Amino acid sequence: SPRKKYNETYERMHNPEVDYIDRSVGRLIDHLRASGKLENTVVLFVSDHGEEFLEHGRFKHGITLYEEVIRVPLIVYDGRIERDGIQIQEVTSNLDIMPTLLSLAGETPPSGALGRVLPGFADNDTGERLVYSELPRPVLQDGMEPEDYDLYWKAVVDGRYKLITGEDVESGEQIWSRFHDLAEDP
Repeated sequence: SPRKKYNETYERMHNPEVDYIDRSVGRLIDHLRASGKLENTVVLFVSDHGEEFLEHGRFKHGITLYEEVIRVPLIVYDGRIERDGIQIQEVTSNLDIMPTLLSLAGETPPSGALGRVLPGFADNDTGERLVYSELPRPVLQDGMEPEDYDLYWKAVVDGRYKLITGEDVESGEQIWSRFHDLAEDP
């Protein structure tokens, strides 16, 4: 189909971009190591969005709140800590970046901070929590259904479950919702 062919082309264009970022981050790390600064540096790498490649019938980003778009890499390296890498299984948020960086700098995050220190970087009780995402109005793209553009998308994740809703931009009426068990349908 033309849509699938377009998606394959888009994916082929996307992969070199990922490779370029990987090489660039590698050069930064190599420079910090060669200059002797890596062992006293915190490096945080995060993406602002993922990409859809027709997993849920869409491609690119800025259209939906499915996991392939909002579950992004978040990598923290602290040269002062000697340990193997850890993979955090808990649901986290980009709101956790500021409290984590402040904590690593020896500062206390402000009491009103919406995020919290990432698990593994503080002796805090993380526990489960709700994590929210929203897309006030999708980016109009080729192949996009017109009714998608008039929706205000919201999502909430509670552990392995996620609810995505679409509200009419004008009236605020919820006109679309989908519940996901992320273990079964990410």
